[in-house]
Amino acid sequence: MTNSIVLLVFFSIPLISLISQPNIVEASSPYHGNTWYVSVGAQSPDGSAQVFAFYPSIIVIDVNDTVVWTLTTMEPHTVTFLSGHPPLNPLNESNLLPIGGNIYNGTGIHSSGLMVMGQQYNLTFTKPGVYPYYCELHPGMTGIVVVQPAGTPYPYTQQQYNLNSSMQEANDVANLISSEGLYSSPAIQGANNTYTYYVTVGPEMPLQTNVKINPVNNSGVKGQATISFISPFTMMVQVNVSGLAPNSTHQMHIHLGTCQYNGPIQYYLNSLVANSKGYASSTTVIHNVMFLPNVGWYINIHQGANLTGSGANPIACGNVVFSNGAFMTFYPSTLTIHVGDRVVWTQVDYADVHTVTFVPPGMQIPEFGSPMSVIEVGNNSQYNGSGYYNSGVLLPFQTYTLTFTKPGIYTYVCLIHDSMGMIGQIVVLPKLNSTTITKTVVQPGTTVTQQYTTTVVQQSTVLQPGTNTTVLVNQTGTTSYIAIALGIIALIIAIIAIVMRR
Repeated sequence: MTNSIVLLVFFSIPLISLISQPNIVEASSPYHGNTWYVSVGAQSPDGSAQVFAFYPSIIVIDVNDTVVWTLTTMEPHTVTFLSGHPPLNPLNESNLLPIGGNIYNGTGIHSSGLMVMGQQYNLTFTKPGVYPYYCELHPGMTGIVVVQPAGTPYPYTQQQYNLNSSMQEANDVANLISSEGLYSSPAIQGANNTYTYYVTVGPEMPLQTNVKINPVNNSGVKGQATISFISPFTMMVQVNVSGLAPNSTHQMHIHLGTCQYNGPIQYYLNSLVANSKGYASSTTVIHNVMFLPNVGWYINIHQGANLTGSGANPIACGNVVFSNGAFMTFYPSTLTIHVGDRVVWTQVDYADVHTVTFVPPGMQIPEFGSPMSVIEVGNNSQYNGSGYYNSGVLLPFQTYTLTFTKPGIYTYVCLIHDSMGMIGQIVVLPKLNSTTITKTVVQPGTTVTQQYTTTVVQQSTVLQPGTNTTVLVNQTGTTSYIAIALGIIALIIAIIAIVMRR
């Protein structure tokens, strides 16, 4: 399981040689059916907020119909049908090329290959079934195509799908943007009056969703579930329902599919045991879970304590729906520190990978995929504003640390997402110095000695990289600020006195 998780985490690595290929539109299908359209991804106007989803996430068509996927974001994606095969490893370049042609009968691997903005991929479906698909690059980015027998009435028109999708896209982007501020971390003071600061790399939406549990077959059983990640790769499922038979026991699972389009068991949940009033709660902790999917999971509550006979019948069900998304940004994007302070970057994005890369003036930014772009240079070392420093590819919850030893303004990038504005800046001010001052106060009949500590920063210059502009930095400690304040107050009093004399 661990190996597969590591491979899934790497699903965000685009190969530059493939990105530069021209748009590929598959040849038209010889089958004559209707054509349907699905958008791949959503983003904020500047591209810094990326939602990893298909719109619509579930589409119902008939045999011989064709679905056309169009990538509408700056972030690359794939449309990949596995047909029961294990996930593809995107580190293998061949897996990011088109696979399987454009006619799908529910068997074999079919994939668009790596798609870039504006590119399309189409697939014609020739056999009824429920077919999940996913993006190789972004775990949790899932969709479902339901294929009905030819001639079956459609539940929605393309116009209805478009309307619902546009509202869902806007809602997903808004929810993602509103979550950005959840990732601030306070600085921690260390030895010699230095601090450790923390920067979040690629913050994403919190991995949590609520699931409404609805009755099946007029059972009267209803409630709510909450699915959340309580630590990396550890998922907790809490279920609360009412309407059960008093003192009864019921098996419960997370299945693949939807309440309407059923699939096999994915995870076993602890059973529900009702009290004398028919209420029941259950909490299950599941390890080695990489992500929440957009669609394709549902919670199923069964009639009995085991799955034999009528005990397997569902009495309540809820679809798991989640919007995967992340920011192509560092948070905070600008950080002000002092000489001797450390900065720790932590990659928190489950569904993507990033780099932290300082490129010295005059050096060309390496293309991602080149040897220079993937090697780690300088982790846990000192940085004086010169040389090439690079985290390499940061997987979720990996860190990169630098201690800054020279005043300056230093810009860094994510080599994968710099075109989306994933650029940060560290402003390094001169070192803070603590001085202990002893003051003796003589009062009648006694002598009192007072000690206090103040922090003083000497005036110095900060030369901005790549320019001849000198910025004067002159900060003083608490004592200086008080003196200035008292001087200002005295000046105001003097001015008032002069005015009153007149």
